[in-house]
Amino acid sequence: MKCTSRITSVAIAALLLCGSAWAQDAIKIGVVGPRTGPAAATGTAFEEGIKLATEYVNSKGGVMGKKLEVVFEDTAGAPDKAASGFERLVTRDKVVMVLGESHSSSALAQIEVANRLKVPFIVAEAGADDITAKGYPYVFRAGPSNSGVVLQSIAKWVQNEKFKKAFIIAENTDWGIGIGKLTENAMAKAGVQFESMITERNSQDHYVELTKIKAFKPDVILAYIYGVGLHYFVSQA
Repeated sequence: MKCTSRITSVAIAALLLCGSAWAQDAIKIGVVGPRTGPAAATGTAFEEGIKLATEYVNSKGGVMGKKLEVVFEDTAGAPDKAASGFERLVTRDKVVMVLGESHSSSALAQIEVANRLKVPFIVAEAGADDITAKGYPYVFRAGPSNSGVVLQSIAKWVQNEKFKKAFIIAENTDWGIGIGKLTENAMAKAGVQFESMITERNSQDHYVELTKIKAFKPDVILAYIYGVGLHYFVSQA
């Protein structure tokens, strides 16, 4: 279990860095993610998955003789709430490390807190390159960055399928705008004709976008829309 081994190794490192953790009956691990908002299902998945991992670790004796305990903080996809929630986990709940997050804008706010408070932060899903590009020693990435997704997966797939025309539609967030721009650059480098458009991430009506896509007649649509917004887009299409 990769997630389990990652939790265990970082928890041990956090214990060595944070002497106060020894005084606690359990090692508290913070989990951040959107329990409310359009991506609420992601936060629930983080919480449930990490609880399963910690239960497994605890069944094997815990970490250095101590049980792990998960404390969840709802970030709602809002950077200010994400940053304050992260800080509460550290100052109020005394967690030794934090895991999670799906929104890049929230993660970008949280890494500043992690760096300032010197608390390890493993970003589970948020893909903006800037999250780890700053080189903060307490910030880690469990999933691929936007550039990794585009260059190692999407661009290669478009080329292998010999698509000639691509339409790129991205939501108006740090993640969407960033990965959309990277995709534009990759399509241009590959000689693939493309058009692109930014859409409101919470929109329930994509008539304008779909009309433009239909007129362009692409071979493939590359849609960078997260959560419920994507369901509306696909349903209307």
